[in-house]
Amino acid sequence: MNRLLEKKRDLGELQDKILAVQSKAEAEKRSLNKDEYTEINGLLDQVEVLEKDIETEERMLRVAGRVTASDPVQSSGPVHSGREFSSMGEFLQAVILAGMPAGEAIAGKRGGIVDNRLIEARATGLSEGVPAEGGFLLTQDFADELIKRTYQTGKLIPACRKFSLSKRSNSIKIPMVDETSRANGSRWGGIQVYSADEAAEKTASKPKWGVLELTLNKIVGLCYLTDELIEDVSFLEQWVSAGFSEEYGFKIDDYIFNGDGAGKPLGVMQSGALVTVAKETGQAAKTILAENVEKMYSRMWVDSVGKGVWAINQDCWPQIFQLHHVIGTGGVPMFVPSGGIVSAPFGALLGRPILPIEQAETLGTVGDIVFMDLSQYILMDKGGLQQASSIHVRFVYDEMVLRFVYRLDGQPMWDTPLTPYKGSATTSPFVALATRA
Repeated sequence: MNRLLEKKRDLGELQDKILAVQSKAEAEKRSLNKDEYTEINGLLDQVEVLEKDIETEERMLRVAGRVTASDPVQSSGPVHSGREFSSMGEFLQAVILAGMPAGEAIAGKRGGIVDNRLIEARATGLSEGVPAEGGFLLTQDFADELIKRTYQTGKLIPACRKFSLSKRSNSIKIPMVDETSRANGSRWGGIQVYSADEAAEKTASKPKWGVLELTLNKIVGLCYLTDELIEDVSFLEQWVSAGFSEEYGFKIDDYIFNGDGAGKPLGVMQSGALVTVAKETGQAAKTILAENVEKMYSRMWVDSVGKGVWAINQDCWPQIFQLHHVIGTGGVPMFVPSGGIVSAPFGALLGRPILPIEQAETLGTVGDIVFMDLSQYILMDKGGLQQASSIHVRFVYDEMVLRFVYRLDGQPMWDTPLTPYKGSATTSPFVALATRA
């Protein structure tokens, strides 16, 4: 059995060597040279031989009754169960047991035994079969489920325009129309049509293009699990899934709204396309007036008005409830919650939804209320969530360490506001109200 495990580890090392040769060529932006082709073909020959040896030994072990499908983790050696993990909790427990010293046990299951489903799982990125050297990678099914929950917990993520990269790519270049003005001769960056006399000379025009480039960045999370927690598979799954799904959703939303673009996505509030509407003359600190909202609405790009949402900090609610137009000694409310004031407060402001988010700034600071259209924001990721484990970092504390890595980037599709064909004020899909200190 130990010989089988060694062969599987050797197989993993060969696969890593092949990936290293390919990665070197990709990093240098070139094709494989003659020597590299020869090296890879030699490694592939060794892989094929090892795979056949492993398959033969596993068949022999199954016939001998030393590997069973009914009790995969408690068997005397590495397990080949012939099925997928039934849950993330079962997967995580198998990872932890594989990394424990032989002879130790959790919940009646012996450590130091590697479930073959961990080794055979198709990794979405670089992985190693030795726990001390990096651990096992989360299988794709569970990775997709965790990211699915992340997108469900994030409030801003679903509204973005999303792209997924191929396995061999770490960046994407998107051609964009370089248009900053709608004046004649500037639309589409330079296209122009005009009336002319029949025999008059025609002036040529053409569009202007730019490139929006996104490069993957890492979002990393660490989780420490005690031996007692590890024993409960069901609770382990709920705890890890719920906690990290919510945190990833929160953090990605924060990047979309506030990110500075340095090793992370560029957020709406840091974008050069953001339009900031000045406060009213004599406006009191920490207030939002009807005039503020009307002027923000007027600065929204016309094609984004019907898609925009009002992202607010919950500190803004008392001001939102009081928004009204003064008429004589009375007034008309600008905001009435759906179903009336006695119902849930969420409703519309000037016909567009209100979305309270924690990432917005407190009342009175720029970013406390933002009118934005996130269909004009690009979010790019690659594959699923990667997860690795180690017992060594916190060994003396009887704790297992789980590491989560998610790779993404994002930024607004606009880098400057747009000058309209007629009118003095620029427009944008992202409009904020200036600080009222």
